[in-house]
Amino acid sequence: MLIKIREIPALGLHLEVPLESAIVADALAGRDADLGASQVGVVLSVTRSDEEVLVRGRLIGSTILPCARCLAEVKVALEAPIQSLFVPAARAADEEAEDEADYLPHDGVAVEIGDLLRGALILAVPMASLCRPDCKGLCTVCGGDRNQKDCGCRVAFEDLRLASLKGLKLNSNQ
Repeated sequence: MLIKIREIPALGLHLEVPLESAIVADALAGRDADLGASQVGVVLSVTRSDEEVLVRGRLIGSTILPCARCLAEVKVALEAPIQSLFVPAARAADEEAEDEADYLPHDGVAVEIGDLLRGALILAVPMASLCRPDCKGLCTVCGGDRNQKDCGCRVAFEDLRLASLKGLKLNSNQ
């Protein structure tokens, strides 16, 4: 998403736009998200002062992800703050070295905010989505959804490293 610096009015620019599908697809790659059901947009305020461009706003939307335990579909709300200062490319490296703050470069003509929005979306997606907090997940024996019914499978954990101790009899009289 490109914003031309000269087109930013003195009072700033207000944008409410949907996120480009390519950015959404790239940010959700490998998450098994339903891209067709994903709706993500941004509300941004863009202001400039001399050579600096300040971008502030929020990323808001939703997507459908599989539950981390039972693989059921989960509608996940997405929200993330966005704030970044763009400075000329030559100055960005100097400023970052001095202040250790995040300055993003621009070429003096336009500000590319696609990577900024992609990063915000990646951070907005939860690491593990759950259909409900007490999700029981899938049975490790038969693969059935334990939220729907108890399959009755006996799950036994046996540590092979301790197998030689299985027949050991301990005297409890001591």
